[in-house]
Amino acid sequence: MRQPQGLQPQGLVGWTFYIFLLPFRFVYSTLLDLIRFTFRLFRPDPRRALTDPVGDVMRFIKNFEEAYGSFHPTFYRGTYSQALTDAKKELKFMLVYLHGDDHQDTDDFCRRTLCDPEVVQFVNQRSLFWACSVSTSEGYRVSQALQENTYPFLALIVLRDARMTVVARIEGMVEKRFLMDKLNLVITDNEASLMLARADRQNRDLNQSIRQEQDVAYQESLRADQEKVRRKKEEHERQEKEQEEERNKIIEEELHREVIGYMVC
Repeated sequence: MRQPQGLQPQGLVGWTFYIFLLPFRFVYSTLLDLIRFTFRLFRPDPRRALTDPVGDVMRFIKNFEEAYGSFHPTFYRGTYSQALTDAKKELKFMLVYLHGDDHQDTDDFCRRTLCDPEVVQFVNQRSLFWACSVSTSEGYRVSQALQENTYPFLALIVLRDARMTVVARIEGMVEKRFLMDKLNLVITDNEASLMLARADRQNRDLNQSIRQEQDVAYQESLRADQEKVRRKKEEHERQEKEQEEERNKIIEEELHREVIGYMVC
């Protein structure tokens, strides 16, 4: 039997009993850890196998709505990787929610915080929202990447230095006001990086547009020059043909006159 955390033995008898059992506790704990390690070694967690990540997300959304209703932040209906790609492409903040089905605070958090109208409006306006249960392969894979400590778990991700970076972690039960204040603070602190990324992308898009316009103008000019060359060649060929026909006509007329002259003689 494990000693409860923070509870110390009382008196001489208690300490004697505690010291006497200490080697047995050590052996018991070590054997238990070895058994767990061996079990994980020969029977790995089935959640590690990726089967249908999109299906995992869609099933979570269905189960969530069955439990808490359809009024909630708009779930991204795709994989975590797809959500990251879209958030990066659209230069948006990405809010990740990992759902611990069996955690004691999960139900309260979903009902009182996550589905609160103010939170729903805030999340929908300020971020792309992705969520999944850690009991699924997709949710478990993301939990391994984000290394959460407890549930409910939220992570805010944004593009910084050309890569998607976690800029905030919110773990455990929180009320709506704390959640919104925390997210608003972090978003405000990191908005500059998004503005810089937007400006940089606009410059790249502008430069690309200018290059495309220059390429189009060059191609049009090239086609015009090629058309001029083609027409000049056709005109030259037409003139040569007319000259050739004129020479042939003269030769035929001379031959005709010579034949007539011969016949007259």
